[in-house]
Amino acid sequence: GWRQANISGFGSSDNWAAWSLGTFGDALYASTGNFASGAEVYRLSSGSWEQVVSGGFGDSSNIAVDWFAEFNGDLYAGTWNGGNGGQIWRSATGNSGSWSRVVNGGFGDTDNSEIMTLSPFDGYLYAGTWSTTIHGAEIWRSPTGDSGSWSQVVGDAVFGDSDNVAIMSFEVFGDCLYAATYNETTGGEVWRTDNGTTWNQVNADGFGNANNTRVISLETFGGQLYAGTWNSTDGGAIWRT
Repeated sequence: GWRQANISGFGSSDNWAAWSLGTFGDALYASTGNFASGAEVYRLSSGSWEQVVSGGFGDSSNIAVDWFAEFNGDLYAGTWNGGNGGQIWRSATGNSGSWSRVVNGGFGDTDNSEIMTLSPFDGYLYAGTWSTTIHGAEIWRSPTGDSGSWSQVVGDAVFGDSDNVAIMSFEVFGDCLYAATYNETTGGEVWRTDNGTTWNQVNADGFGNANNTRVISLETFGGQLYAGTWNSTDGGAIWRT
């Protein structure tokens, strides 16, 4: 029953990926990956697509939006910006021209090249980064989302291991926030917190297989928490608890 729901590349071959999807209000939002001129964002409402962001929010180095999240009535978008560090933008309406930047330069560290994932939890908006080789990923949070209100809750060498270079996904399950990592050395990890500051690992590294380098996705379904892995040697797997 599958059929294509947009024109390929939204009409431009420079849009090489439909990179992320999110919902806000009664609309579906889609980000493109675009090396040439920067990410574009389109929304689907009333049966047709409308462009609401062009040129990487005015910075062509924002080559994609990694994640969309709704928090306190606003839509947030975390970007991939390898040159200047990831950014977070938000809008109260999602309309073209309504977006403002609330995080710049990878939280002041350009090594945080991507704001890889965003999630509301217990009155805060959480952001997880993808870093390059200097240090591991970081987790930040804000009670308002405003510029200047963000504080780091998990620092460099995330969870004590600098090989955790990315927070691939967040998911709220029960009364905890879960975070999944990318770790080429010992395998992806899953950590959780009930207060945002104290975290505990809840899986074996790579679920017992170091080739499961990334726990790339988390999702709650049917009262269980599912985790999908990236494994280029044995093939990806799905685990649940």
